[in-house]
Amino acid sequence: MSFYSIQNELVESYKSEVELKYKMLNGLFLSTPLDKEHNANAMLATFANICKDLIENAKDPIETIENLYPEMSEEQKLQIFVKFIRYIERQTVLIDALEEAAYAKTHDLNGEYSITRLARRVERHDKQNALNRALQEYKTRLVLTAHPTQFYAKLVLPIIHDLKKAIIDNDINKIQDIFLQMGKTKFSNKTKPTPEDEAVSIIWYLNNIFYSVIPEIQHKLTNDSTNIEIGFWPGGDRDGNPFVTASVTKKVSKHLRTNILNSYNKDLKRLIKKLTFENVHEELTKIRKRLKTNKYPNAQTFLDDLVKVKNVVDSEYDSLFVDKLDNLILKVKIFGFHFAKLDIRQNAKIHNQFFNELFSENYNLDYQALNEFEKIKHLVELAEQKSFKELEVNSDLARELLDTIEVIQYIQQHSGYDAIQRYIISNADSTVSILEVLTIFKLFNQDIDTNSKIKIEVVPLFETMEDLKNSTTILDELLKIQLYTDNLKAWQNTQTIMLGFSDGTKDGGYFMANWSILEAKRALSKYLSSKGIKPIFFDGRGGPPSRGGGDMFLFYKGLSNVVSNHDVQITIQGQSISSKFGNTNSAQYNLEQILTSGLYGKLNLHNAHRLNPTETSLINELGKLSFDTYINLKNHPQFIDYITEITPLKYISEMNVGSRPTKRNSSDKFKLDDLRAIPYGAAWTQMRQSILAFYGLGTAISTVVTKDNNNLTALQKIYKRSLIIKGIFDNALQSIAQTNFNITKHISKDPKYSAFWQQLFDEHQLAKKYLLAVTEKDESFLHANPVKERSIKMRDDITLPLVILQQYALDCLRKNPNHKHKKLLKTIIKKSLAANINANQNSI
Repeated sequence: MSFYSIQNELVESYKSEVELKYKMLNGLFLSTPLDKEHNANAMLATFANICKDLIENAKDPIETIENLYPEMSEEQKLQIFVKFIRYIERQTVLIDALEEAAYAKTHDLNGEYSITRLARRVERHDKQNALNRALQEYKTRLVLTAHPTQFYAKLVLPIIHDLKKAIIDNDINKIQDIFLQMGKTKFSNKTKPTPEDEAVSIIWYLNNIFYSVIPEIQHKLTNDSTNIEIGFWPGGDRDGNPFVTASVTKKVSKHLRTNILNSYNKDLKRLIKKLTFENVHEELTKIRKRLKTNKYPNAQTFLDDLVKVKNVVDSEYDSLFVDKLDNLILKVKIFGFHFAKLDIRQNAKIHNQFFNELFSENYNLDYQALNEFEKIKHLVELAEQKSFKELEVNSDLARELLDTIEVIQYIQQHSGYDAIQRYIISNADSTVSILEVLTIFKLFNQDIDTNSKIKIEVVPLFETMEDLKNSTTILDELLKIQLYTDNLKAWQNTQTIMLGFSDGTKDGGYFMANWSILEAKRALSKYLSSKGIKPIFFDGRGGPPSRGGGDMFLFYKGLSNVVSNHDVQITIQGQSISSKFGNTNSAQYNLEQILTSGLYGKLNLHNAHRLNPTETSLINELGKLSFDTYINLKNHPQFIDYITEITPLKYISEMNVGSRPTKRNSSDKFKLDDLRAIPYGAAWTQMRQSILAFYGLGTAISTVVTKDNNNLTALQKIYKRSLIIKGIFDNALQSIAQTNFNITKHISKDPKYSAFWQQLFDEHQLAKKYLLAVTEKDESFLHANPVKERSIKMRDDITLPLVILQQYALDCLRKNPNHKHKKLLKTIIKKSLAANINANQNSI
């Protein structure tokens, strides 16, 4: 069957399994009375049509909303709006459940990036031996984070699961009961979750999804190695989150260990019922008892016992049911006693402050005043001569940092070295920022016996344009320092380097960030490989294209002959975890896509195009022009005011969705540098102004094409030949398609912000015009995936009233900060924020 036939079949399935069923079940849902005082369920459909008419005919939404329902008091009208949002956020749950139930019918599970398709390509190109060699070392690591992007309350996730099951079973009575349950269930948290709460919520996916899906995928690879790993940030990522302490990290590691042992215990219980053979049943019973009573010192001894039982089954019982035992053995190889690899992340400023205090208290030295060379000299001397027992460090910051180091040691001793392997340094802008962390671990290990020493890889995180540019120089300086090279040898001359797409885009704009990260990878690959060092790149990606998300598979597929691509390592954030890995079908589909995209690149199965010098020069010019345009926007005198006054940014921090503050410091003064990339991106997407994924690109392309029309042909050729550039442009177009300036058209008349709004609008139009020209696409085909396009349109239509109501409430409070119904207006804003983000899935 051709690609287009399959796509048409999937679209038809989406129409029947999601769109049609939604219409039927939504009618049932709207007949469910969520409130007895108002008739909001009956009024919602009419209100939705009014909102649709507003946008399609470019009417002023604020003026129209103000004139609605003249028979009601203002308070009654606002209360009705809150009821509308309650219905819409539950309609979103219905869509989620329908899409999950129909996932296998609306996605080609054996399609483009599946292992099945990869196997065929490998056979066709006669690269089976190359694949086997690649699988000996290649790994895909998904690092789950708890950044505040998951807005469903904990009680809602099981409801979605139950609703999905009822839909599959076509159990109308059960569906109606769940609708009633949804009506009586709060969709928001009363308090902010703690980091431990966040960890427990993410562990749900480990237990219910990854524990079964990863071994299933691994079996398809017919290989003895393990190629998929799960990383874990909740409870480990303390960058800017004062609530993540050493104590929390220890508790989270215990949660992970307890949960994986419980999963093994359940599997053993089932095995014991099947393997009832003499000398097998008894041995498995003993193994289960040892596991339940924590008698196994490590995962390897547990694994050894299971292998002994397997050998007996193979030799004496014709391998009967041995496949079930093999599956448990594979799980132990993958998950060990740790379940997921916990990362520690901390900001370089904390380590710098620690050494300011240490040198001041012990040597009366002003460390902060030293230059880079002097700091390196003092750090090296300190690491060679001292241990922490000989030094005084008494501040709360110092104590917490050292407690964290002790917890790392504890975790490695109790759950194995695989349980925690990396210490990530955000804001790593110099050689010193990495050397400081190495010095801390060297000082700690001085007084520890060999078997108890910490073994940790120190991972720099480069985020800003300047840091990316300097990354090779920083590594070059480190290689001159024995403290660094000694640690490098302990990791078999492998260096993991993290690159931040989110903060990169915030710092330098979408195109420049993506291009700079690629250039940094290229330079680091060439330099480190020349020194006999294997670079591993770990990409910090968010949900939407503006934060490194979107469709990223072309990026990894196109890396062959461009950069070192030994592994694919990416962060998967709260909202993306549920949308891409919320059920076993979607988890398998997305995991296989990430896994095989890297293997396609590694095996060079598609003849990846390497840009020639002329093409590289043209892309460099685009990067510089887009960067300059974006920086001019950030430097606009109204930029900060627009973000704080027009967007719902300040209300995001008031929501009880994440433990981490929206800013890196607690100062009341707003600074863009302190603002985290997540709320920064969310503020724009809430307005349906997804400018961060394209701003500057329109001006850049129009400039080079106006200068020389041959550049348009050149860019069209690059787009067709370079998978990486194709991916960047396609993601930008998808964001343009999801942008709708009619929603904020009232701002075009605002006395203060009309010109600024027009500037944003003009760049949007310019980007759309020139990206369509470069990609040679029709405006009606901005999305590469027609099923995804229908899903986005359906969700956008349902949530349009939310966005309109949010704009109305924001406008009321902007004009009158002391509005007599301020509380109700704020409720509308905050409830619409959560519902809109949940509906749009990968929006932040």
